[in-house]
Amino acid sequence: MHRIFGIVLIFIGLGLFSPLGSLLGDASASSLSLPLTQALTTPQPLREPELTDCVIDPSFFEPASEQGTLIRGVYYATQDYVYGDVDAYEKYMQVYLPYGYDENGHYDVLFLLHVRQQYNDYWLTTPHYYMRPDGSAVSVDAVNLLDNLIERGLCKPMIVVAPDGYLSETYRWEHRSEQVYPQFAEEFARDILPFVAEHYATWAEGSDRASLAAAREHFGLLGASFGAFEIELSVLGPNLDLAAWYALAGGGDLTYDELFPQWVNRGTLELPIRLLYLIEGEYDDIGPVEGSYLTLPYWSEKFTRDENLRFTRLRETGHEERAWVNALYNTAQLFFR
Repeated sequence: MHRIFGIVLIFIGLGLFSPLGSLLGDASASSLSLPLTQALTTPQPLREPELTDCVIDPSFFEPASEQGTLIRGVYYATQDYVYGDVDAYEKYMQVYLPYGYDENGHYDVLFLLHVRQQYNDYWLTTPHYYMRPDGSAVSVDAVNLLDNLIERGLCKPMIVVAPDGYLSETYRWEHRSEQVYPQFAEEFARDILPFVAEHYATWAEGSDRASLAAAREHFGLLGASFGAFEIELSVLGPNLDLAAWYALAGGGDLTYDELFPQWVNRGTLELPIRLLYLIEGEYDDIGPVEGSYLTLPYWSEKFTRDENLRFTRLRETGHEERAWVNALYNTAQLFFR
């Protein structure tokens, strides 16, 4: 069973559909179905997490027997919420659907936020350079990793969404913090999350904010470097009512002054966080997060260390792609349990 990239054409009159496995291109979620050969399967019993603090068993990087579907170029429209430009901006995300995806089912959703000046294809399409401590290296396909984690019963079958963290090329390269983070806060709440709820089989009963908030325990985010800061400044603070699971790898400065006033002002102070997972490389001097792990429980009763606040230091690892791949491997296993 080959993974399908691109559009699946639905032949309404015949009641049949066939995958175009070699066709790459844009896709709208309303036109997507899965191959007939991906019949519904009984999920594997969920095993206890097998986390890493250094390297992953390379067999996880090989193609799995049961392969999910990666949909590239899923289009949605947004606008500039910061400077008031109401003209539509064309934006794209990538969506991974697990093997045996049932459009009538209910799936948790993991959002992956990319590193600085990258694109929506960073997490799920771009090969990741995985340098081992012994100097050897391998190119990692994150979709193979997700397939294997699900097939082996180490994480639940989930939808994985990789959006673009920037509104346009101008902001991608200028990287204006005063625009980037407030923009993504509004875009995530008004466009990205509602779009996913409307077009895929999530636990949300609707796409309005109240329905999304009611399903918050089924939404989680992992960000690496810039993506970690984007989670902190665009979701964990202003949109805590929309997700309950957070993982920050190599970035984030979680302080009382940054988060507490937003929770008070937005009425989300009492909302529980199911997990805040912090990951840093042993040699990472760019985005260390251990300080947040040590101080958060002192200023907020939301967090209990080693329960809903966890920390992993990755041995012999810096601010690098191996850290992000390891973060995905661990996070997928810890979320939604």
